[in-house]
Amino acid sequence: MNSKSSSGHIFMTPLKARKLRAFGQNTSTGLDMKTFFKNLKFLFRSDLKNSLALLGDSYPENLQYELYDTFKKNDLKLPTVKTNLETLDLVLSSGKSVARFGDGEFRLLFNKDIPFQKSSGLLSVRFAEILRNDVPGVLVGIPDAFGSLAHAGSTWRFWRRFMQSYRQDIYNFLNFDSVYVDTGFARSSVAVRAADGRLALERLKGLWADRDLVIIEGTKTKFGIGNDLLAKAASVRRIVAPPYDAFDKYDAILAEACKIEKNCLILAPLGPTATVLCHDLGKAGYQAVDIGHLDIEYEWILRGIRKSPVQGKHTNESPGNSRKQADSVVSIMDTEH
Repeated sequence: MNSKSSSGHIFMTPLKARKLRAFGQNTSTGLDMKTFFKNLKFLFRSDLKNSLALLGDSYPENLQYELYDTFKKNDLKLPTVKTNLETLDLVLSSGKSVARFGDGEFRLLFNKDIPFQKSSGLLSVRFAEILRNDVPGVLVGIPDAFGSLAHAGSTWRFWRRFMQSYRQDIYNFLNFDSVYVDTGFARSSVAVRAADGRLALERLKGLWADRDLVIIEGTKTKFGIGNDLLAKAASVRRIVAPPYDAFDKYDAILAEACKIEKNCLILAPLGPTATVLCHDLGKAGYQAVDIGHLDIEYEWILRGIRKSPVQGKHTNESPGNSRKQADSVVSIMDTEH
């Protein structure tokens, strides 16, 4: 029987915990005991002690997926997603482009607007195409959040809610015969343990070391400006695109990008538009990486802060940023270190 706190929250009782442990010891379903107790420890630490429990009535459907690595239930399926560090290794060694999906891209797939990009039927169709993950020169990233969330750090609550709401809809578009990469590979201060974050970030900087680099970004992003993130690059040029609803100008952005020499590395911190752009540039023979909010993450690392505005830079990850009239600029300009 479940016990309840004065606030009505349902906790896992010691008896229930003993029963669960006994099940783990006695099951013959190919149980990985180390993983089992890791997941069990995470559940106690993160949710079951202080909030609505997964074993109660909060997110019961997601629990079976979070414990999938432990019990290997045959009636469940999970997409194959490389870990954060495996993804980083692959991005550094493969020479392939990277197109990433986060929660915003999935919402746009289902024709839901997000603050920096309104939905469109064409964008939804393009996302469905990319999720098939069948272009040899393109790595497709999705969140490593479909199974255990023990590695998710402070974002586990968000991903638990999100997966409870969207999992089955997303499954309709995934290719379960393919291997995806972790969309969070560039989010060094979030997706990797704090102790490893700087090391991972330094490794990622090696991607553009001694290479001619082109940044495709919104007018207010200013990726790598005011810090040393791009200091190892041989040269840096920029294509500057609208900061909001950039996909409305997609054809012009793609045409400008296709003028770039193919030996250049392209980084595209351009929101959902970058997902399509990097996919299409990868098909065309470029290495184009949807790099996300790496620059703002780097600024936060340097300042020892999280989720705070950075003067002169605009991102939907920083509080206090509001939507304003969109620019219609698509231009290219040279910059110097």
